Formats: sequence, structure tokens, C-alpha cells
Amino acid sequence: MTSPSVAVGTNWARVTGAPPQVGRVTPWASETVPDGSTTKKDETQLMCVTTNPVETIRLTNGLDLQYRESGDPRGQPVILLHGVTDSLRCWKPFTDVLPRAYRAIAVTQRGHGDSSKPKGDYGSAAFAGDLAALMDALGIQRAHIVAHSMSTWIAQRFVRDYAERVESLTLIAGFVTLAENDMVESLVFDIHAMGEAIDR
Repeated sequence: MTSPSVAVGTNWARVTGAPPQVGRVTPWASETVPDGSTTKKDETQLMCVTTNPVETIRLTNGLDLQYRESGDPRGQPVILLHGVTDSLRCWKPFTDVLPRAYRAIAVTQRGHGDSSKPKGDYGSAAFAGDLAALMDALGIQRAHIVAHSMSTWIAQRFVRDYAERVESLTLIAGFVTLAENDMVESLVFDIHAMGEAIDR
């Protein structure tokens, strides 16, 4: 990984046109001090990060998915998939410190947040198809896929169906198997017990 560039205070706003926002600094970051020399900053100090707006994109299957990009638009794509009942917002602490050489894309998947909520088909193949369609819409041929919880199941299906589009796969807190898994069966029971979706 290459070290991310760090801008301090108003310099960041002047360079990017965006107001500075505060986040955790990585240990390899540096800053220029008043005498003109450069010093290493430790990880307890702060850095400025940008937060791009959440956008909505229409897929070829008719669904609208929300997503947020950060980092270098020309960098290696890293697609971030959230767990059940979550959204793209869960990845912000991660994208705030990811080296800016990467093109990070956090997605809110079907049935979650303000993305489309179709009446049916929440199987792994449908989610994997959404991911392929999203990559097509964003002009991405191959990407690093990072998935948490429920999305580890989706990501594994994506690798099976679209292996040529996966640069690498990172699975966080996933199930070993869904078959005869008491935790999964309990979750499915609880979800069905909630009844119809509630509009905000």
C-alpha cells in the first residue's frame, strides 16, 4: 500500500474545494511544521478526509442502489458490502483511513436503506447480479471485494458466478455454512416475525 496524502486545515479545502472533515490519522502520515520541516505524526493525531455525497444509480435490472465513492477515481476499485440491516454508512470509519490511492465504493444493497426494495428475490444470485450490474454501470471490470456478515454469503456467490471480475476477496465475520445453522434459522424466524416492511 502507498501512504495516503494528508492535507491539514484550510489547505485541504483550497486543493479539493471541499471543507475539511476530521478523522483518524494513520501512523505513516506526516505534516509540515511552521519552520518548513516535515515531521511524522503519530496515530493519535488527526487528519482531514473528504466525504463524497451519497449517489443513486439505476441498474440494468431496474433497481436503484445507493453508493458512495472515496479515494482516487483512477485507483484500484475496492467494493464494500455491508451486513444485514446495515447500509453503506457502516464503512465510513474504514474509508476515512484507507489510502487514497484506492477507489473505495461503499454500496447499500437491495432491501436496505434508501436503495430499491423489490417484493421478491433476496437470494444470493440476485444480490450477486446486482453487484455485477453495479460494476458495469460504474465502468469497473475487476475489483477487490470486501464483505461483512450477510454479504460474505453474497460475495462467495459472486466469486462463483463472476470469478473473472474478482481481484481479491475479503470476508469479515461470515458464516461457515447457512445449512442447518441455528443462528441463521433464528435470524430468518425473527425477520419473518417482523411482518411487512415499514415505510419511513
